[in-house]
Amino acid sequence: MIAMLQDSAHAYRRSLAVKWVEDGMSQSEAARRLEVTQGAVSQWVARARQGGEAALKTQPRSGRPPRLPAELVPRVLAALKALGPEGFGYEDQRWTTQRIADAIARLTDVRYSTSKISDLLRQWGWTWQVPKRRDSRRDEATIDHWRAQLWPALKKQAEVRSETLIFVDESSFHLCSPHVKTFAPVGQTPVVKGKRGQSPRHTVIGAVSTEGRSYFQWTSSTVKGVDIVAFLKTLLRYWPGKLCIVWDNAPGHRCRALRARVESHRSSMELAETPLCQSGVQECPDTGEWLHRTTRWIKRYRGWVQRLLRASPIY
Repeated sequence: MIAMLQDSAHAYRRSLAVKWVEDGMSQSEAARRLEVTQGAVSQWVARARQGGEAALKTQPRSGRPPRLPAELVPRVLAALKALGPEGFGYEDQRWTTQRIADAIARLTDVRYSTSKISDLLRQWGWTWQVPKRRDSRRDEATIDHWRAQLWPALKKQAEVRSETLIFVDESSFHLCSPHVKTFAPVGQTPVVKGKRGQSPRHTVIGAVSTEGRSYFQWTSSTVKGVDIVAFLKTLLRYWPGKLCIVWDNAPGHRCRALRARVESHRSSMELAETPLCQSGVQECPDTGEWLHRTTRWIKRYRGWVQRLLRASPIY
């Protein structure tokens, strides 16, 4: 904004000098009044006679050409997206300014500082984001088929049989935050793939119905088949009527004791499986909004949840 005002002021001075000279004032007098040299006034008058008023405006300055040519930018961005951090030898899948600077240097022999990389990323539409976490064992084609074909049929069957659809799953977590950040284009949240091999601090087993009702239990040890059997017994008391349990085909859901329990309660419970590593609750529209509200609540009261867990007997 300041530069634009300065350019306008300079153009006005040139126009004023030309007007005075055309009205009969000498160039030396015009130069004295404007506190410039007579040579400058002479140049302004000559430019006005050749190009008119437009010739007196400040001409744009191109400045020094960029070190990274514009024609190379699309190739660099395509390489960063296609190869990712792992393609450049990093163990995890996070982009940082230092890593991007090193990658650009390897691709183009142009070395930038991290502060300059931050400026370039803003120009290219990349922002600092928290990536989504997704298990690398997911079969996206199978999951899409389940959502499009099997899930609608399962809902219709439950409605005909007057069953309550309930999603059941287990999750292990630490009290420390698992989130990291990385650079990525605006509106394109990156997905970090990997297996969950970390030893759990807490393990939660929970159930969520399509109506939004929920029931959770947590423990300090790994959930086993006998724990799931006990949890299903509790669900039968908590939810009246026949239940249709929807969960993935993880090994813990196929143990002999669990199958025997379900077979002995066919009149009140049956099972339906989702593909491995599918987040059934999150990826079904009937329960997604409930999960979104619950996630917001957990984030808001995270400190209270941590104090509650630390004070519990299982901690």
